[in-house]
Amino acid sequence: MGYDLILYNNKRIHKTHQLLKLKDKSLASSSLPKMATKWSVCSICDFQHTTKPSVVWCSECDEGLCENCRQHHSVSRSTRNHYIISIEKYRSLPNEIHEISNSCKKHHEKYHLYCQKHECPCCKICIVENHNGCNDLRDINAIVKDVKSSSALLDIKYNLEEILKDLKNIRKNRQDNLMSLTEEKNRIVEDVKEVRVAVNEYCDKIQQKIITELEAIEEAESKKICQILNTVNTKEQETEKNIRSLENIKLYASDLQTFLFMKQIENDVKGREESIQSISQSKNLIKTTISCKFNLTAQEFSRTFPKFGEIIIQAEPSKIHLGNSKRKSNQAQTFASLPILKSFESLKLTLLKEVKTNGENVTGCSYLPGGNMVFSHNSKDKLQILKVDGSKDFEIKPDYEIFDVVYNYKDNILVASTDVNKCFLFIDIQRKEIKKSFKLEARCNGVDIAEESLIYCAGEKGIQRINFSDKSVATIISKNQERKSYVAFFDNKMYYTNISSHKLKCCNLEGRTQWKYNYRDILRFSRGISVDNDGNVYVVGQRSNNVVVISPDGQRHREVLSNKDGLDQPRAIHYDKTSNRLLVANKSGTAFMFNVTK
Repeated sequence: MGYDLILYNNKRIHKTHQLLKLKDKSLASSSLPKMATKWSVCSICDFQHTTKPSVVWCSECDEGLCENCRQHHSVSRSTRNHYIISIEKYRSLPNEIHEISNSCKKHHEKYHLYCQKHECPCCKICIVENHNGCNDLRDINAIVKDVKSSSALLDIKYNLEEILKDLKNIRKNRQDNLMSLTEEKNRIVEDVKEVRVAVNEYCDKIQQKIITELEAIEEAESKKICQILNTVNTKEQETEKNIRSLENIKLYASDLQTFLFMKQIENDVKGREESIQSISQSKNLIKTTISCKFNLTAQEFSRTFPKFGEIIIQAEPSKIHLGNSKRKSNQAQTFASLPILKSFESLKLTLLKEVKTNGENVTGCSYLPGGNMVFSHNSKDKLQILKVDGSKDFEIKPDYEIFDVVYNYKDNILVASTDVNKCFLFIDIQRKEIKKSFKLEARCNGVDIAEESLIYCAGEKGIQRINFSDKSVATIISKNQERKSYVAFFDNKMYYTNISSHKLKCCNLEGRTQWKYNYRDILRFSRGISVDNDGNVYVVGQRSNNVVVISPDGQRHREVLSNKDGLDQPRAIHYDKTSNRLLVANKSGTAFMFNVTK
């Protein structure tokens, strides 16, 4: 009976809580500040015109509870599993966390979905009003699950720590330069005084003149350094604050609050990275020194020249090493990209030959040493090797559904991926036979060589990597990859596409995104992908009948081939880095060899 009474009272309290959310905001006003009122006073008691201090905070109900209400809250069927923390711990969270609610402030409904397109949580009414046409709606519980242990949160913390290191390095660099300027100024002053003794009264005037000039230069240069130091100190404090906040968030905030706050500070992190990049690439870190060059002896000086000498400002590159190269960034490195971008702009493709592939459903191709070409036919379950002139060399017809093919220069073998058969085939080119096979736990589509390993699209298991030496399998990207997806590797970076997302992504071999490119308007049904020596990315669009090149920084694109060049549902592409040849294969019938110049 007592337990039923508790449940009954708790239902009444919960109903009262729901009514409270629907009241006008003016009812929540009190003599306390708005933020303090929210979590300092028990919300349920406050609605019943009783003021009791809250002792715990429920992140899911988004309200504080006194001891009595907490007991009811803990036994109610609807709230017994809610996540609560002490009010002292909740107080330690940043104000930004206090502002984040688990319910829609506009409609007073709980968040149910997250719109990836607009990057915002949605209640049921939000979906109907503003997101009815969005295709990227996901269950918010699935989105925020394990967010505190996610790589994205770790990346943000890592970036903040790296930014803090860079700011400290810049501050030390500027302080050292500030000290050296003063020391050099003092040394020059002493030199000037020694010369002044030799030239007697005449030098008094020009001594003062040159010292004044010296001090003015030192003051001006010091002012520049101090300005950088002020900026660095400010950003350093902000970054330290963010790191402390992240630690508290990880300990005490809810998953949703952690996720939304994480999204809030992503732009701040990016802005600070760009600010540090701007500082390091500008003249702000050039070391400034001052010296004085004397033209003549003291005896000649008094008769010939009106001043002792000339103050010389020398600038030399800073020797500090910033952590920008370690951090992921959506922009390519500026210094290294200049000649590469020039290469991107001047790309020119010249048709060398057209060959007949003599088969249907070509899904993979590769250019071999000496000019031979290999094509994989998914529907015919065969590999076809053609000679330089386009005539047939030999065929391999295994009892497997072959999808993609790549050439391993080190071992002089072909590696073919299969789809439903879930294995790799290793083909000896000299013997013209299958050397061995390697069984997998997942489908394998697009494949490429990555140093001493293979990377491949593994369907629902994401993108995986197989080490050649110990045959160990590691997951790079855990997100599901659509069937018929392709992947390419170059310079420690991996490039891959998913047809439905209309995005090309570049990431490192740890899976951290470097940049992404939305190609919805230029490529339709993207398939094969390859990379040249400068990092330019070549992608074929099967339904748009074109080949598009995307710059190494992911910021620009060019359509270099179209249906005017003979493309008819192209699927496979391969750039040979030794000969600068580009091989493009249509779904059936023909393939084209182009010479690429820059």
